[in-house]
Amino acid sequence: MSYISQHPLLIIGVLIIILILLLVAFLLLLLKYRQIGSYDDISSCPSGFVSQEKHNEILKERDKWYKKCKSLEAGNTDNTDNSDYYKLQDDYEKARAEIIKLNRIIDEQKRENVELNTLLSKAHNEPPITKLGEQTIVQSNQAERVFSPKTETQIIMYASFPRSAGSSSYFSDLTEDLADDSFFELKVSHDTGKASFKPLDFMKIRNYDPAMAAMVTEGVKPNVASTVLGIESGMAHLEGKDWIIDNPAKIKIA
Repeated sequence: MSYISQHPLLIIGVLIIILILLLVAFLLLLLKYRQIGSYDDISSCPSGFVSQEKHNEILKERDKWYKKCKSLEAGNTDNTDNSDYYKLQDDYEKARAEIIKLNRIIDEQKRENVELNTLLSKAHNEPPITKLGEQTIVQSNQAERVFSPKTETQIIMYASFPRSAGSSSYFSDLTEDLADDSFFELKVSHDTGKASFKPLDFMKIRNYDPAMAAMVTEGVKPNVASTVLGIESGMAHLEGKDWIIDNPAKIKIA
């Protein structure tokens, strides 16, 4: 107390300087939010936002690869030459990999636009409304409401041969990327804990008993088949980290 009483002017000066610095910081922060709030739509925002035009370009690119996949699928069912068949399979897998990559870009664009729109709406002091792609999303401080039909979130995963335990078979150690030992594709929904699955290349794995534990065939015997006429996906459910097979995939062959 003796130091304060002896130097009152110095103490008051330090306090004034601190108050001035706090005021300057507050004004700079306020100016930043006002600058952000001056942009009324996504296309005019200087950085961060993805324009609707750019987003539509990605959607068109994805649709192009979807059409390529369907075309390759149609080609596979009619082709009996092994060399041509495997070339089509390679092209098909490349097209599906491109679709997966584009879907991730689209999802990331949606997330970024929602986050940045939320920041803009706070500057305007109103609930954000962001329309991008198929959904219109409205947020408030209390909750997020989706007014377009909510679609189930599915991701593509890959698995090797299923394993067996007792009378059950299951997939484990799923990966998001294709690998040398990827033989099955799973469309996984963590929302429902269910997945549909099918073989990536039935002709390649038809002679392996572990693989056949996840499939049943209709038509000729698998070892003499020359063509896959159709595939009906199997179903599995999640228990712990394993996907238990409920119904095997049905493969129609000739």
